[in-house]
Amino acid sequence: MRKLVLLLTVFGVALLALPGVAAAVPETSIDSGPPALTTSTTATFTFHSSGRRHTFRCSLDGAVFAACTTPKTYTGLAVGQHTFRVSGVNRKAVADPTPASYTWTIQADAPPPPPPPPPPGGAVVLAAGDIQNPVATCAATTQLLRDTPHDAVIAIGDLQYEAGSAANFASFFRPCWGAAAPYAKLFPAPGNHESTKGGYCGEMSGRTAVDVCPIGPDSARQRYEWRVGDWTFYSLDSGTSDSTGDLTAADKAWLDQRLAASATRCQGIYWHHPRFAAGDHGPSTALADDWADVFMPRRVDLVLNGHNHNYQRFARMGPNGPDPNGIRQIIAGTGGRDLRTVGTAPAGREAASSASFGLLRLDLRADGYDWRFLPATGAFTDSGSETCR
Repeated sequence: MRKLVLLLTVFGVALLALPGVAAAVPETSIDSGPPALTTSTTATFTFHSSGRRHTFRCSLDGAVFAACTTPKTYTGLAVGQHTFRVSGVNRKAVADPTPASYTWTIQADAPPPPPPPPPPGGAVVLAAGDIQNPVATCAATTQLLRDTPHDAVIAIGDLQYEAGSAANFASFFRPCWGAAAPYAKLFPAPGNHESTKGGYCGEMSGRTAVDVCPIGPDSARQRYEWRVGDWTFYSLDSGTSDSTGDLTAADKAWLDQRLAASATRCQGIYWHHPRFAAGDHGPSTALADDWADVFMPRRVDLVLNGHNHNYQRFARMGPNGPDPNGIRQIIAGTGGRDLRTVGTAPAGREAASSASFGLLRLDLRADGYDWRFLPATGAFTDSGSETCR
C-alpha cells in the first residue's frame, strides 16, 4: 500500500502529496472588490484560482475559512477597516497556503459638500412653478427664459403633469424649460405632481449643479441647499397632496440646523404648497408651526411657492397673518400649465393676477432683493424692493 505523507494543514484543509509526486498548489487572485475607502456597507468580491475546477474558501476579518463561490458579497458591514481573504482549493484538497487578501475601510457618510461658491457681486434668479403637461403650452415662459439673462432658475414644483414619470419628464419638461435653462442653473423643488420621485430624481441626476435628491430617488421627500451671490436658498418638499402641504419633522429639524449654520445674511426658502393663498387652492395651515418655530426665529427673508396657478404677493407675514417683522411670501404658479382665479384677497395679500403667464425675477443683493414679475403673455407686472431681516 502506498503511504500518504501529510505535508501541511492550512485552514482545515490538508495539503497532501504522494511520495515522489508534487502536489499542484493553487495560486489565488482577487479580481475586484470595493474601493479602498468607501461609505458603502456592502462589499462584493470576484476572484479566481490557477488551474481548473478549483473550489474556494473565504474569510472576513479573521473568521474561520468557509466554502464560498465567486462573486462573494457581504452586507451590513460596520464602519471601520475590514480584511477579506480567499484561498483556492484543488481537486486533491490542496489549498493555497498564501491566500489572496484585500483590506479596505468603510467610513461614516461624509457630510454634504458646501454649496457651490457664489458668483462675484449680485445675482439674478428667475422663478415659477406649474409648468407643463400634454394639453398646456409653456412656449411663452420658455422663450422668456431664453431671452432673460440669469444666474439661476427655481422651478417651484409641478414641472410636468401628471405623475412625474420619466416618460413625462422626457416628453413635457425636457423640450420645454429643460431646453431653455441649462440644468446646471436649475434648482427645482418637487410638487404634488412629482409623486413618482424616480422620474424627478432621474431627470435631474448628473445634470444639476447640486444633488437635488440627496435622500435617494425612492424617498417621499427631498431637501437641499445652494448658494448664489450673497444668498443661501433651501429647497423643500411639501408632499403630494392635491390640496395643502406640510413639512416633515425631519425637514423642519434639518432646515433649523442649516439656517443656524448659514454664512449669509439673506435666506430664501421654497416649496410647492403655499402657507397663505386664495383661489384654486387654499392656505396650508399646517405650515404655521414651522413658520413660528423655524422661519421667523431663524430670520428667513423670502418664501416662494407655486401650486396656485396664478401670481400672488403677500406682505411680510407672521405664522397666521401680516406682521411687520415677518417674511414676504410670493406665489408664482405661472409657468405655463394654465391660469386660474385668485379668489377673494386674504389678509396681507398686496398683489394678485391670473392674467399672465410669466416669471418672477429676483435681483439679489447682499442686504436685500428687488422683485419684478415678467409677463410672458398679457400685460400684468408687479415690482418692489425689500431689505433682509
